Amino acid sequence: MSTQITAWNLKLDEYNHVEKPLLDQLASKPRVTVLLNYTEVGA
Repeated sequence: MSTQITAWNLKLDEYNHVEKPLLDQLASKPRVTVLLNYTEVGA
């Protein structure tokens, strides 16, 4: 459980630093990307 949480936190940091600025430019897809990231971590 804690390993998944750590992975999710790292993924969230990556999202905030890398993907979010791109998504701010493409404001139509942020929720889809977050869902995909969450699915990857949970798999």
